[in-house]
Amino acid sequence: MLTKPIGTGIATTAIKWGICPRATEDAAVASMARLNAGAARAGREAGISTATDVTGFGLTGHLLEVLEGSGLAAELWHSEVPVFPGVRELLARKRIGTLSGDRKFPGSEWLHGVFGQPPVPGGARENMTHQIGRVRLPPLLPAAEALLLADPQTSGGLLMFVPEGRADALCDALRREGEGAWKIGRTHTGGGLDLQRVTVV
Repeated sequence: MLTKPIGTGIATTAIKWGICPRATEDAAVASMARLNAGAARAGREAGISTATDVTGFGLTGHLLEVLEGSGLAAELWHSEVPVFPGVRELLARKRIGTLSGDRKFPGSEWLHGVFGQPPVPGGARENMTHQIGRVRLPPLLPAAEALLLADPQTSGGLLMFVPEGRADALCDALRREGEGAWKIGRTHTGGGLDLQRVTVV
């Protein structure tokens, strides 16, 4: 169960570049300003025993930490992972970071389009480099979507692990606290698995 959407790394990079839509900026900033205290209370109420925050290693990185520490593997349901509004659209915008913001001149849009990159922070690329051998991605998943799963979060939500029979109770407790509650996957026994602990489906 995840309590906040992902995409703050991309959103904050876009803010620095001056290309972030106001609605995306407002949603990301409001989320980053909200503490996880309510989500933690809900987790204790529902009797969970395992949780992690989602911060610099991104969703896949923090999920891997828990799985490797627990000897488990997991399915991550890509379509269920919440993303801040406008973040996917930002992934389609190419910019040269040093030429972004108010620095416009004749031909600047052409330069951005030909030589630019989407506003993906370097940390997301580094995370993916370290995680890719342990994450099985769908063959047709766009590279931008894989980077989004590894996007480093600032004040991200909690990733909670709950027995299936208590999942609804956790959702109810989170909602009473005014928190998000997204079911994004399922764990299973990892056996002696060393690689590909996460399968994105």
